[in-house]
Amino acid sequence: MLQEVLLQFMRFEDTYTDKNDGHGAVLVNLLLSYGARADESDKLGRTALHHAALAGNEEAVQALLKAGAHVDAHFHINSLPKQNLDNYCSVDLNTAVDVESKKFTSGFKLPLPECWGRTPLHQAVKSGNPSCVILLIQAGAKVNAPDEKGTTPLLLAGAGVVPDNINAVNKYEEIVQLLVKAGADVSVKNQDTGSTALHHAAVLHSVRAMQCLLDAGAALEDGGSEGKMTVLHEAAKAGSVAMVELLLRQGAAHLVNARDKTGCTPLHKAAYIGARDCLTTLLRHGGDLAAESRTNVSVMDVIFSHIPRPLHFLTDILNGSIIPNGASVNDRSFKVTLDFSLLCPHGPKGQMAVVTALMSGARNFQQMRILQHPLLETFLRLKWHRLRMIFGMLVVVAVSRRVLLVSVLVLFIHLLVQILLLPRHYFFQYETWVNLMCILLSVAIAVGGETGDYMMPFFKDQEPTERTWVLHVMSFAVLLAWTELMLLMGRFPTCGYYALMFYHVLQNVIKVLLTFGGLVMGFAFSFCVQFHESGQFRNLWWSMVKTFVMMMGEYEYGELFPEDNKMEMRLKGTSRIIFLAFVVLSSIVLMNLMVGLAVNDIQDLRTEGHIQRLLKQAEFLAHCEKLNAHRLFRSALFPGWLHKIWHDRCSIETLFVIQPNEVLLGRNDLSFTLLESIIAVAIHSEQNSAGRNIGYSYNYNRDQVNNFSGRGVYRSISDQYTVASPVSSADHSSIIMMLHQLQQDIADIRQALHVDKDMQRVTPSGMAVRSCNEQQYDSQPVGVNWWTTPVAKIQQARGIVRRLRQNRSLRGVVV
Repeated sequence: MLQEVLLQFMRFEDTYTDKNDGHGAVLVNLLLSYGARADESDKLGRTALHHAALAGNEEAVQALLKAGAHVDAHFHINSLPKQNLDNYCSVDLNTAVDVESKKFTSGFKLPLPECWGRTPLHQAVKSGNPSCVILLIQAGAKVNAPDEKGTTPLLLAGAGVVPDNINAVNKYEEIVQLLVKAGADVSVKNQDTGSTALHHAAVLHSVRAMQCLLDAGAALEDGGSEGKMTVLHEAAKAGSVAMVELLLRQGAAHLVNARDKTGCTPLHKAAYIGARDCLTTLLRHGGDLAAESRTNVSVMDVIFSHIPRPLHFLTDILNGSIIPNGASVNDRSFKVTLDFSLLCPHGPKGQMAVVTALMSGARNFQQMRILQHPLLETFLRLKWHRLRMIFGMLVVVAVSRRVLLVSVLVLFIHLLVQILLLPRHYFFQYETWVNLMCILLSVAIAVGGETGDYMMPFFKDQEPTERTWVLHVMSFAVLLAWTELMLLMGRFPTCGYYALMFYHVLQNVIKVLLTFGGLVMGFAFSFCVQFHESGQFRNLWWSMVKTFVMMMGEYEYGELFPEDNKMEMRLKGTSRIIFLAFVVLSSIVLMNLMVGLAVNDIQDLRTEGHIQRLLKQAEFLAHCEKLNAHRLFRSALFPGWLHKIWHDRCSIETLFVIQPNEVLLGRNDLSFTLLESIIAVAIHSEQNSAGRNIGYSYNYNRDQVNNFSGRGVYRSISDQYTVASPVSSADHSSIIMMLHQLQQDIADIRQALHVDKDMQRVTPSGMAVRSCNEQQYDSQPVGVNWWTTPVAKIQQARGIVRRLRQNRSLRGVVV
């Protein structure tokens, strides 16, 4: 009876009293003094020590341990009739509790066991009380005692804790350290979920607990093979760059591209919550931007949809892959290394996957501007030079008249493979439909020419036979074929700008015509009424064609209004008025408006043409690479030596070193503009690193890269960061280089000070005083113009030097 009262008291203590007010220990000692046994358990194996540990009452735990409580007592069904023992062994906990709790605990509702085999240490860990855990460990509790499900106290640590509860997380970290110090197995896994204590530390955002577990030898799982969440998944999902870096330092690089049961990688998890720093760290350790989940969502798709300002993020990532060697840009030994591992995370295998994912993930043409980044453009150029021979063969096949049917079949297979490999991308392109129409018309011509008996009148002095439909089809097919050839020319670096600029001008012209089409149609119908007797305006269709021709300036005024009045006109006065209105409104106003809107900004047209050329090149390269990876090309039908040659042509090295003097000598296939852009990015990256080392902050603007690069191929949206420095952002970007030159000029400035005596005045005491002009120069901020123009006056030079010395952000620099 006293044992039941003790259990009931601990239940009451847990619910209604302060756990550490001292009354618990007094009452426990009182009950024990009247004969209550501390090691007594009820029919379900519950003891007073279980409930004292769960309540977190350390004084009661200490009193029970002194009284001889069994420190490793566990929940179990105790003292059942033998005939029911086998039945209870075959049922789960809930069934047993429903039966036995009514028989043995009626009258006082004690907490029911959550799982068979739980010890007081389990309960103390679950309660989150480090003091109770210390008492139980000192009393000899088994730290690796598993419950029925194989859960040890370490796996139970942190149960019910949320990351926002700082106090609870601190207690959790202390408990983990106590258990690890006592010899707990840090690599044990949960039998149901496969999670470890490292997973729990990552979920609770606890770097301290994770460090403790890793120091104790916690093993990083193999991860992706079983499709379960790895520790790196949890760390990336938490958005903790500290945990991600800690795991990577401990050898978790093989988990960067591991997949969970949904096919998501740690990069997916980080991108979904917008953790830019975690994404950057994972990418630097081999993360694959083209990795897709089971729903075909790539990491690049998630970046464009969940990362704020995705273009700026990708630009920063790509900038970090352009690495100078530290020498001066004017030095012969200056080199720049382009690291393509970000674009080729798997080495020579699938090198166009990331670029393809970028093209698929970009939502609009503005986001396609990222293709102009020097790293991406260089990558595409190098790949293009490896495969341009194949593209040239396709062009030859496309223009061959003698093998029309064969070439049509080849082009159709090529088009079909493109659509099957990337249906979402190719199906909605105008070029795909132009190509398809050209193929269908060419097939009709080839079949009609083989089965019919018609003859082309262009080559024989005879009239075409009754199969004149072939000529009609041929006229359209020839036009579409050469139009397709013009679009194919857009992939060549030298003339690609103009072919693709034509498309954008055509778009603008069509928009203008559709907008003002009503005016043109009105004149066409009016001319059809007025000049109906003329053969050129005989019907509405002829009238529309003639009106469009007249808009170009071909009026034929003498034929429409003859002086000899050979052609009878019904509306003489009205005709001239409407014709004059047509000349002013259509030929002058509308045509000039159309030209102005079509070519309003040549530089923008060149930029768009450049982006379109890179996009077309990337599409062709991705198509060739997908063909190389297809199982048909890896089968026995395809010779091994031919596959090796094809593979070598499709692959490039992931590291590419540029030395400017070699490029100028023609040893590389990089243009001068692209080279200048690469050098600009490399110099700015180096200057930013140097600026952080000497302790002043930057106002970094990507437009400065464009200005430095001269011709400005890479034009990104500017990204401003606010700083508290009086000196302009351009000074911060160029101050390091200018300081070296300034130190060399100090000697000349001092010498000029002694020569230019009339520019300063001396007080009676002999102290030099600055002139008014010198004060004027000193009061002005130091800007870009001070560095880019020669110093004309000595006061100007002295003002610059004094201004630099007074600037707080440059106090650590010797001038």
